[in-house]
Amino acid sequence: MPVGFRVFRRSSRPDAALLQRFAELHTADLSDAMNRSGTMDRGIQPVFTPIKRVVGPAVTVSAPTGAFNMVKIGMEQTRAGDVLVINARGVLNGALVGGNVCRGLVHRGLAGFVADGAVRDASEIREDGLPTFARGVTTVMGPIDGPGEVNVPIACGGWSSTPATSSSPTRTASSWSAPLKRRRSSPRQRGSRQATRPCNRSSCVAR
Repeated sequence: MPVGFRVFRRSSRPDAALLQRFAELHTADLSDAMNRSGTMDRGIQPVFTPIKRVVGPAVTVSAPTGAFNMVKIGMEQTRAGDVLVINARGVLNGALVGGNVCRGLVHRGLAGFVADGAVRDASEIREDGLPTFARGVTTVMGPIDGPGEVNVPIACGGWSSTPATSSSPTRTASSWSAPLKRRRSSPRQRGSRQATRPCNRSSCVAR
């Protein structure tokens, strides 16, 4: 497969017990425990609020032009409980997905959607209840065809992420985390830091 047009299939997912450990922790505490490793920039925001917490394995998509054909291929690689994570390089002049696509993700059983790019139909996404985090909202549809790769390392929110585990943001920001370290997280310091959402290399958490 030529570089820039690769699609990798994943045959395994993180252990359910590991995902449960993430679900029991505050994302800000995880960011502290990992010395801010994996913390995404605050530009990745919830598309609607209030929004529920999300934990699940990440399927990653690199879509440098925001082309929908790559988003669709990425969708086809997802399973129930996964989080679809897309790097569109922060482009906001065309939506990666809208209400109809997100409704399809709900029917596939996805836990959430994270994009360093734009979405549209925010009110429809809210009605269907898919936890969705993006850099912006637009009314314009993005391009249909273009290059991209699936299940490869990507950058999202200013942080490198590999397919496996990801975690979604708090109501104001987000972060990815490196593999979960076996140590207690530090006490949460209210008001002294921005909210974050962490993700490690095998699962994704959002709140």
